[in-house]
Amino acid sequence: MQRLLAMLMIALATLLWQPMPASAQAAWLQAQTASFNVLYTPGSEVAADFYIQHAEALYDEQRALFGHDLALPLTLRLYPDLELYYLANPTAPRVGGIVAHADFRRNEVVIIVSETRDQDELSRLNNVRHELAHVFAADLSGDRLNVGFQEGVAQLAEARGREYLTKINALQTAYQADQLLPWSALDDRAVVYGDPRISYPQTMTIAIFLVERASFATLREFLTNSARSSGYRSALERTYNLDADALEREWRAWLPGFLAGGYTTNLAATGDLVQAERLLGAGRYNEAQDILDRVRPQLTTDAATRGRFDELHARALQGKRADFIARTARESLLTFRYADAAGYAGEAGRAYTAIGNTEQAAVANTLGELAARGQRAQQDLTRAAELAPNWIQTPAARALADTAAANALALGDETLASQALTLRAGLDQRQLLAGGSVLLFGFLLTLLGAAHAIFNRPQEAW
Repeated sequence: MQRLLAMLMIALATLLWQPMPASAQAAWLQAQTASFNVLYTPGSEVAADFYIQHAEALYDEQRALFGHDLALPLTLRLYPDLELYYLANPTAPRVGGIVAHADFRRNEVVIIVSETRDQDELSRLNNVRHELAHVFAADLSGDRLNVGFQEGVAQLAEARGREYLTKINALQTAYQADQLLPWSALDDRAVVYGDPRISYPQTMTIAIFLVERASFATLREFLTNSARSSGYRSALERTYNLDADALEREWRAWLPGFLAGGYTTNLAATGDLVQAERLLGAGRYNEAQDILDRVRPQLTTDAATRGRFDELHARALQGKRADFIARTARESLLTFRYADAAGYAGEAGRAYTAIGNTEQAAVANTLGELAARGQRAQQDLTRAAELAPNWIQTPAARALADTAAANALALGDETLASQALTLRAGLDQRQLLAGGSVLLFGFLLTLLGAAHAIFNRPQEAW
């Protein structure tokens, strides 16, 4: 139970404490990743290397899960021990088990190295997942999401480890003793943080329930609705079209089945479902389908669970199809089959748009634009060749050949470029010959005029 307390207090300090100025703290060393400034003290190099190695993957994972970008860079601060942590955070409650916290206002995630050193790798990564989720949830909700739902969402963002079963066991004990908190208590920080053995597992199951009832995307909508709602009750009603009391009754009716075994059979207690959704959001469709195929035998006959599984599985298949079409478009473009590339790129763009992958849809559109440029180069060369026999159209044909060559060279199509340049060279030679002919004709006219003047002088009058 002591370990449970330690893990459950992982985000106790979230958004609560204002750290002292950096000048009151130790001298910090700094390393940077694409999304983080990692601050650590001398002697914490091993821990710093560990978090630096995983930081970007963790951020990308949470970014995909929440479908949201944070202002970057984030700060990942590694305190070597509780002593320095409390020195920098003098108002932090001195309760046992604090291993990490997040500060939305400072865009900062904190890890206390001495308290996490003996954790396994999954637990240490979950510390970061949990705290990053707090920052995402606060950002999406305009920092108006109450503490209970904050903790539920943050736990849902973790990968499932052995602490999950510890939480389930603790909640089973609380349920049997009729110690569950009313949802109205989730607004009260003192209540939520006062007995984490009950509040943390309970808020976790509330988040799981809401995901199973609808989807994680709908839960995310609840976060954004919280930013413009008077409280969690109005945000819930706006999101789920049901008042908070009715949702709470549904959750209480759902909970006994979950505790009796649903936590292992309902898509591995929704953890795998959330992980699959996270991977789908990141465009990692093969990995998402692997997870869904693995948990398929664990599905229950629960209609909501089955429906959610079917929805995610369909998205995974659609995503894989979109990836295949996009690869075909790239291959067609690389082999200069521009008409094929344009068709496949358009199809890939529509497929990605249908599953909400705007980033890859934009990539597909770019492929389409390149393919269209190649088609224009081919068309310009064809038109130039058609105009070439007509001497009067030589300038127009030459301009078209120039444009075709420039576009072909930009696409790396040396064959098409060579054809265009060869045609232009022929047109240049003709233009040069035509120019020379004009000059020669003019010279001859001048000679004729001079000869005529010499041999046809008017006779002088005597």
